[in-house]
Amino acid sequence: MGRANRSRAAGSGFAPGHFAIGSDRRIVEWDDAAARLLGVPCDKAIGALCSCVVGGRSDFGRDVCGPVCPAWKALREGSVTGTSRVLARAADGARLRLACDLIALSSGGALGRLRGPDDAIPELAHDLAGVAALTSQVSGEQLQQGLGHALDFLLHATIADAGEAFLAAPHGNGAVRTCHRGRFERAFDQLIRFDAGSGFPGLALSNGQPVYTDHLAADARFLRERVKREGFNSYVCAPLMHRGDALGCLALAFRRSDVDLERVLNLLRWVGTPMSLVVQTALARLREVTSSSLLGVEADPQERLPRALRALLQELVRVGRADGGELFLPWQGTELHFPVPRSEAVPCCPVLSAQAIGRCPAFQSGTTSIVHGRREAWPSACRSAAHPGGAWCCVPMSGDGRSIGMIRLLYRHLRPSPPNENLALIEGIASLAAEKVRDVRDQLAQARPSHAPLRGTSSQLPPPAGAVVHPDAARLEIRCLGTLELTVDGARLRPDAVRRRRVLTLLGILLTHHDQPQCKDALIEMLWPGADPGVRTRQLHVLVHELRRLIEPHCGGGEWSYLRSHADCYEFNTRSSCWFDASEFRARFELGCNAEAAHEEAAAIGAYEAAAELYRGDYLQDEPFAEWCWQTREQLREACLCALGRLAALWGNQDRWDKSIAWSRRALLLDPLREEGHRALMYALWACGRRDEAVRQYEACAHLLRERLDLAPLPETEQLFARIRATARPLPSH
Repeated sequence: MGRANRSRAAGSGFAPGHFAIGSDRRIVEWDDAAARLLGVPCDKAIGALCSCVVGGRSDFGRDVCGPVCPAWKALREGSVTGTSRVLARAADGARLRLACDLIALSSGGALGRLRGPDDAIPELAHDLAGVAALTSQVSGEQLQQGLGHALDFLLHATIADAGEAFLAAPHGNGAVRTCHRGRFERAFDQLIRFDAGSGFPGLALSNGQPVYTDHLAADARFLRERVKREGFNSYVCAPLMHRGDALGCLALAFRRSDVDLERVLNLLRWVGTPMSLVVQTALARLREVTSSSLLGVEADPQERLPRALRALLQELVRVGRADGGELFLPWQGTELHFPVPRSEAVPCCPVLSAQAIGRCPAFQSGTTSIVHGRREAWPSACRSAAHPGGAWCCVPMSGDGRSIGMIRLLYRHLRPSPPNENLALIEGIASLAAEKVRDVRDQLAQARPSHAPLRGTSSQLPPPAGAVVHPDAARLEIRCLGTLELTVDGARLRPDAVRRRRVLTLLGILLTHHDQPQCKDALIEMLWPGADPGVRTRQLHVLVHELRRLIEPHCGGGEWSYLRSHADCYEFNTRSSCWFDASEFRARFELGCNAEAAHEEAAAIGAYEAAAELYRGDYLQDEPFAEWCWQTREQLREACLCALGRLAALWGNQDRWDKSIAWSRRALLLDPLREEGHRALMYALWACGRRDEAVRQYEACAHLLRERLDLAPLPETEQLFARIRATARPLPSH
């Protein structure tokens, strides 16, 4: 009989044994389950070396415990967890196959567990202990190391085949993978960036909720076909949340089909709490480093800006682990180069012209791109001809969707796809720098309109985009229901015609608090959360000046009609001649309510329909995360839903079920989880003889509630469904 047949493995009913060891590997805790398993009582185990008590050996009879213990070695190398698979002697004398798990403690010791080698479902206490050990070892100073430790722990605890960590890209531009652990990395490399709402990472960031599946091959939300072809069955992705914001996400992938998704989700949530603090700390340090690099530039941009940008570029080269870098500002017509830190001379690309930069895919799209040697069909100045095996990583300097400059980081050798690990941090630095440089540019444009430009700069800033003329329009029209639109003296201004995004944000803030003066400090806090008012006062004045020139281009100053100020306060005067769609919507809605109260149904329908037509979308929907407009947005949304519901009911009273159906469907487009809207549509379909569609609408409602909210339909919805199934049309009394 062979060696394997003389031993036995712990079965599924095996009770794991637990123990604890100090930094000297002597046992300090030994529970009853461990004592029963190995036949070593507690009084003999305490104080003894764990290698002497367990006495684990390999299949070939070699010592596994002791100085060569793989689990202890993993802990000494910085891992949170480690595992050794051993043959130990059981209490009855038989050889027993075990897995010995160790979890590092901050004291230098470890928590241990003896379990069956195929037991993939540790108990709750062990999971919590592992999370506690991980929390004690990670810090915001080493973001990559912390994310790697978290993934190592999760892979060990769940026996996952692969794990990934993503960070949120600046300005809500989706998620970028920054860390991978486990197998099949080439398959996961198929996509490392996901737009907001796209793929599992993009969905987790957008919704702030975990996204998971145990039928990966058939799930259209998972976009990496190579991973599916490798036989993966399950994928779980959970966001890293900090004060309501998604900073990134952690994901685990499994090839086996027996994954306990509930346990995996719990582990990701528990690990997500300390890791979100790590990410937040790292991002705060990033902002601090970027701000310090550009500190004091406004005082003397002529002399200090090139020096500050050179220091910033040096920081980017360090963070991106690049061999060198260059920074381009087309509006300034200049180029800054950070030397390649190599012993041999490495020539760089020629200085790019503003036209060449404008043709760069990264500059045009506002998205980072990689240029590989000679292979890309770019202008010759953009190629790295001297390094056919290397690459340029081109990062746009953009903060509001429009690029102000470009950063290129040189990688002499592809390894294996630079600079994936730090791409989100690089883009964050570039975005923060773009905001600062844009402020300096606008300051120069305002302070020296008639002076010669800075050395090497263009004499004019880029002109705004053209406007569409409407001769019969009001002098100033503002539409905030949906995307923000301005019409000034008959000319409609597109948002991209405004150089600075914060000008429109300031307008939105003042419109939201119309006729309520807002002090300078409050405006600065809403525009630059957490900023020092003393530092941002000048930028606020620049914004106010630019906004006034935008909406009152013919006013010479002095008496401004719309944006008024007194002391340190500003307000938007809606009693002036401007037309504001949100105010018009409120007036139409109130007119409809008053007409309905007076039993004037025709007038009520006309007023409600006029209000509904004004509602193009949620209030200031291009400011989706701004807290200052959240309450107004919800109030207007509720008013619109109420108007749509009343229209469906009023048309139903006149037996115009076709119109009732149309308004009910529009209400569900606005809020698909409102069960009252589903019932109204079910009844209208039933009333006009379309019972099969009414039944399908009930099924759609039930599915949506179950998938999104894990709820069953209300009793009144179930009762209506029963009535629909019972009769072809509503009875007259109904």
